Amino acid sequence: TSDEKDLIGVSETGTYVLTVTSEYGCETTIEQYVEVPDEDAMELDATTEDVCEGDSDGSIDLTVTGGAPDYTFDWETGATDEDLTDLTAGTYTVTVTDINGCERVDSFTIDVLPTPVVDLGPDSSFCDSDYNLDAENPGAAYLWQDGSTQSTFDANGFGQYSVSLTIAACTVSDTISIDTTSLPNFNLGPDTSLCTGQV
Repeated sequence: TSDEKDLIGVSETGTYVLTVTSEYGCETTIEQYVEVPDEDAMELDATTEDVCEGDSDGSIDLTVTGGAPDYTFDWETGATDEDLTDLTAGTYTVTVTDINGCERVDSFTIDVLPTPVVDLGPDSSFCDSDYNLDAENPGAAYLWQDGSTQSTFDANGFGQYSVSLTIAACTVSDTISIDTTSLPNFNLGPDTSLCTGQV
């Protein structure tokens, strides 16, 4: 057996030479090639799925390049899977460790998508049976109760009208009820001839 002493740490890849001299002057030379993993070579990237306000269906699809597989994953949430699902808005930090013990830490953010706003107004009654409903929102997709997809809709009779409006993955809807009211019936009586001064 031999004693191990004067162990050194190495920080660079290369060939290291160790010469051992005994008390009698005998020398032994040992060459050892050591490859030091490059921590900077391990990179983390992710594809994130943002959420609508109040939702919890966000996700982080993590990709690791470089380093030495296999990797272990330690998210601040306590999860140990590579990817995360069912997330609310927020920032998520992960520590990835490769088989050599090299670590890489990075954070990824799930943002809140802009929520569209649609308001067709209060339920109403009109004398005119033709009323224009406007749900205009820049960049939105529209779906009215009859399947039409324009931003406006001509309500040409009494009834209930509704629209769903989608921007990115966020959908809102609104409904309005419209009644038509008959025009008032005026009767001023028959034509009449009056003398000057009569009212």
